[in-house]
Amino acid sequence: MSVYFGVPLPPYEYSGGALKDYPDYFIAPYLEFLGRVFDDHNNRFNDKALKGYFWSKDILLQAFHDTASRDKTWNEYDLFKQVRTLLHERNYRLGLSTFTQANKFERYSTVEDYKRTFKLLATGNYSDVISVKDGRGSGYGALYWSTQVKSEIETVDADLYRILSTNYPAILFNKTIKTFGDVFSFSTNELMSSFSSTRDQLIAEGYKIDVWLNIEAYDNLHDDPCLPVDTAGSGLNRMLNRVTKSRIDRVLTHAGTTTQKIVSDAWDPCFTCSTANKTTPLKNQIMADKSRPIIAHCSLHSSYNRSVVVIGYNLYGETQGFTVDWPKYDGKRQVSSVYGYYFELDWGSHHHRVPSLAYIQMYDPYDVRDLADKGYIKVSANSGYHTCIFEYDYSRGNERLGQAIEKRKNYYRIQEKPLHRVYGQDLPFLLNKY
Repeated sequence: MSVYFGVPLPPYEYSGGALKDYPDYFIAPYLEFLGRVFDDHNNRFNDKALKGYFWSKDILLQAFHDTASRDKTWNEYDLFKQVRTLLHERNYRLGLSTFTQANKFERYSTVEDYKRTFKLLATGNYSDVISVKDGRGSGYGALYWSTQVKSEIETVDADLYRILSTNYPAILFNKTIKTFGDVFSFSTNELMSSFSSTRDQLIAEGYKIDVWLNIEAYDNLHDDPCLPVDTAGSGLNRMLNRVTKSRIDRVLTHAGTTTQKIVSDAWDPCFTCSTANKTTPLKNQIMADKSRPIIAHCSLHSSYNRSVVVIGYNLYGETQGFTVDWPKYDGKRQVSSVYGYYFELDWGSHHHRVPSLAYIQMYDPYDVRDLADKGYIKVSANSGYHTCIFEYDYSRGNERLGQAIEKRKNYYRIQEKPLHRVYGQDLPFLLNKY
C-alpha cells in the first residue's frame, strides 16, 4: 500500500476576485514550516507506506500553462519546484491533482494545448506524479468514441445530458446543441491517450513522471445525494449524486490502459454512502462485482496482422468470450462470437501500466480477405458492461489488403529469438526467396 499525504497549503489572498502572487518575504518561512512537517513525518513513517505528498488543491492544467509561462517573480506554481526539492531530500515524491476542460461552455482548450502543459510540468521539475480527473462527473469531459462525435449526448449518456442541462441551460433550450461534438472539443479517451504516449516519450528521454487517472465517482446532480455532506471538506464538501459500479467501469473502458495508477477522491462519502435510489454503497458494489470483465483498449494488431486485440481487466477467464461487430468488404456488417488464443497476463507490468492489465489476441472471426480495408469495429466482453469501439484505415498504399493478398503468399515474417512474445507480429513481411 502507498500513502500520499496532502501538502499543508499556504494562506491564499485574493484581490478583485483573483489570487494574488506570493511576496518574496513569504516564501522562506513557508518552506521552513513545510520542511519541519516533512521531517516530523519522516521520523514517524520512514520505511513505511508513506511515499509522498499531493498538493492539496486541484489545478486547471491550462491555467498552469498560462501562469507559468508569464514573466513573473513569484506565483503559486513556482512553489511546486521548491516543495518538490524539499520532498526529494527526504526521498518522497510530489503529486499534483489536475483537471481539464473539454466543455466548450467553459474555458476549454485542445488536446495539443494540454499536451504542451503536461510536458512543461514533467520537464520543468514541477512534479513527479500528475493525477488527471476524467471529467465525466463534473461535466467538464465526456466518455465517447470517435464514431460518436455526432451522436446525441442524451441517447448515449443520459446522466451526462442531465448534468449539462442543469449547469448550462443553453443546452436544454437550444435545440441545435445536441451532440458530443457540439459541446466537447475532445473526449477523455483522446486526452488520456495523448498523455500516455507523451509520458512514454518523456521516459525514453530520461525524465521521471507518472500519470494517474482520477475517477470522479460522483455526478454533479443533486436529486439523490450522498448524505451527510462532508462539510469539513476532507473529501467533497458539496451535495452530489454518487455513481454505480457500471459508471466506474465505463471510465476504465475509455482510459484504463493509459496510466500507472487509478485513484478516486472522496472515499467518504462517495464510496460509503447509501441513497434513496442506491441503497448499496459503491464499495460493496465493487467488491461484489470485482471479477466482471472490462475492456480498456481495443484495436487491430497491425496492418500485417489484422487480428482483434483487447487489453483490460478480468479478461483471461478460460471461458471468457467476446463479441466482435465488424465491417465486411461488401459493405455489410457481421457480428461474430470469438475467444482469445494468445495472452499476455503481465502486459500491465511489462509496459509500466496498472499491473493487473492483460493483453489478449483473438481468433479471427473472419477470413481476412472479407474484412473491409477501412471502417470501425465494436468489441464487447461477454458479461461486461460496456463496448469498446475503434476505427481503422488500411485503404492506402501497401496496406491495402485486397491488392496484396496474393503477393503475401510468398512472404514470411521474421521472428526474433529467444521468442518470449509474439514479436514477429510487429514486423513487416519479407520476400521469401527460398
